[in-house]
Amino acid sequence: MDFTISIPQANAYQTTGLFHHLMQLPDRMEKLDVPCEIVEKSVADRYFYTIQCRLKRRSQEREVRRAISEEIARYMCTYFEEDLIKNAIQKHYPQYYDREIEQIKVHTNRLFQKNTHTYFRTPYNKRSERLAKPIFHFLRESKLLAVDGYVCFRLEHYRIALAKCVHDAVDQFLLDQEYQDFISLLKYFVSVQGSKMDMVHIMHRGVKEFELVDEQGKALQLNDGGTLQEIVEHSFSHEDLIVSTLLTIAPEKIVLHSKFAEENIIRTLTQIFESRLVKCKGCNACETAETLDL
Repeated sequence: MDFTISIPQANAYQTTGLFHHLMQLPDRMEKLDVPCEIVEKSVADRYFYTIQCRLKRRSQEREVRRAISEEIARYMCTYFEEDLIKNAIQKHYPQYYDREIEQIKVHTNRLFQKNTHTYFRTPYNKRSERLAKPIFHFLRESKLLAVDGYVCFRLEHYRIALAKCVHDAVDQFLLDQEYQDFISLLKYFVSVQGSKMDMVHIMHRGVKEFELVDEQGKALQLNDGGTLQEIVEHSFSHEDLIVSTLLTIAPEKIVLHSKFAEENIIRTLTQIFESRLVKCKGCNACETAETLDL
């Protein structure tokens, strides 16, 4: 039983990838007790790869077809998915140029990793299995599969799922742009704001546990008449209060004492104050926090 897979020669990256994936088949067929050989032929502007399988039992046909469809599906995910994403962005959001398209692609891939959409709510290998099923049925009806034609005309459900991911990725991209614009505005404000203090320490002991202290270790008294810790208890957003306080006093140097550097508020402050903010590498205050396991 022979199956033939063809692909245009124009894209060396894709043709090399197809050859690599098809060359995995002989080992897989050996496990199925099916002798297999891959024969390559060039005709005009296309490569044709004929998978020659010598079945010993009729029941092996189904497993052979399954192995071929799974390998082709993995190949399509690896070598065509990026192009399909780019095409979906250009089709539905033609206003974006190359730089924005690349950023949206990054957000789309993040959605894949988070398994946000039903179609992609599986690890990578499972996602390729979804592609393998229709290929498996296609090879039952036809022993010749043109990869480019199949990608263009036989992946409707896959394209719809990609378009949904792209739509959400564009929303994330726009939110990210708004956030970066806001950060840029705050950075400009800091650059033109006169500094009211030389140094401020941020004592970060856990989620929503912040304290601002001066060089003598005394809690800062805010305009509201209390310390940050006292006001936070009645504040709807401790993060907004911290940012607005630091923007108001615009200290020359901010020393961060924290074991939780990945929290959003820390990343925000780092972006706004840049070189003004330094992270403490270890002091009595930090050691005390670690001892208390805060």
